[in-house]
This record gives sequence, C-alpha cells and structure tokens, in this order.
Amino acid sequence: MAGLTAAFLLVGAVFWRKLIRLHNRFEMELRTQLVDSPFAEANGSWAGWPKGNGEGKLNLAESVIGEHTRAVARAISELPLRPLFSCTIASIERQGIVIPNPGAATILYPNDKVLLLGRNEDLRRADHWLSQEAEGAEAAHREPQLSDLSLQRLTVPAVSRHIGKALGELPLKALFGIQIVGIERDQQLVVSPGRSEALHAGDQLLILGAPEQVNELAFWLST
Repeated sequence: MAGLTAAFLLVGAVFWRKLIRLHNRFEMELRTQLVDSPFAEANGSWAGWPKGNGEGKLNLAESVIGEHTRAVARAISELPLRPLFSCTIASIERQGIVIPNPGAATILYPNDKVLLLGRNEDLRRADHWLSQEAEGAEAAHREPQLSDLSLQRLTVPAVSRHIGKALGELPLKALFGIQIVGIERDQQLVVSPGRSEALHAGDQLLILGAPEQVNELAFWLST
C-alpha cells in the first residue's frame, strides 16, 4: 500500500509539473506574440480600443481572485473588465488546469489565477477592481442572517452534469453559501459527507442554507 501511495504521489507530481510548464509556455508564447505584434508599439492602435490614457503598449498581468471578492461566482460577461478597463482575460489557471481564451459564460471561482491583457495602467485598475471585496447587495446575498437559515432537502436530478463529481470539486460554498450536512442514498444516511464524497443521481441532499440559496442550487444542479 505504501508503495502504491508513493507511486501515485510521484505520478501526481510529474503531472502537476507538466501542467505548470503548459501554463508557463502558453503565457510565454502569448507574450512573444504580443511583442512581435504592432499592438505592442506605443503608436499602435486597435479598432475599438480607447485611447488617451497615456500608455499605448499592451501587456500581460496576472490577478488572483480572492475568496470574498466581487468577481467570485460571476461570469466573465458580468465583469466590467472591457467597458471600464479595456482589458481581456486571456486565460485562467484553476487548480493547475489552464483554461485558454475562456468564454464569456465562464464563472470565476476563488483562487482562480486570471491572465489579463491590456495596457499597464488599465491592468493595474482592473486588478484593483478584482481585488475588492463584495459590498452591499452582493455581500448580503452571500451571507444571509442566521434567522434565514434552515435545513432543506434537495434531490440530485438524473440529468445533472455534476453527477460523479466529488463535493470537493464543486464550489458550493463560494457559489451559493450553503453546506451539505447529510446525504441519504439507498436508505442509508451519510452524515457530514467529506470532500471525496461523490454525487449520485437520486441522492437526497440535506442542505443548510437560506431558501433562495437552495433554489439557486437546485437550478444549478439541473443544468
């Protein structure tokens, strides 16, 4: 058993290094292409790209999405990166997995490392916006009052794309602010399921959360 565990750790380490090299190579190639393009010139222009902020050169910068920041659980299309800062997300690194050129519907999760493309001052402003904590209605939505919480049951639909995924893979707390405190499966109850517990079709989830949070989770599970 010890030998098998060591083998898995070795394979995992090799796989992790390959992922890191893949992301680094993607970023280096993108930087090289940018330097060789006319958009890197101070007098260069890009159709639809705002002018007049004093910096014409395009550059790349990384920004890490914090756990309670305003970008968490929001799609890229909901972020003001283009209209306010003229910046584009070129890639996302998520738990070692690289998502190049993510689509507008891609949801951002805590600890995502986003690679931004834009001008230096715009990149600094975009990073500052991304690092701000959620305020007002957003914060209130994610952190309901204690009196709003209750235990509710929810059935995992057979058509859910999340079937087979471990709880640790699903950003339930970040997206909905809920906790799964139990799972009833085949008339057996799993109390306080661990991160490795996978979802099965027909599972009865016992959820601690506000009613609107559970409703959002129900819709998410059905997609």
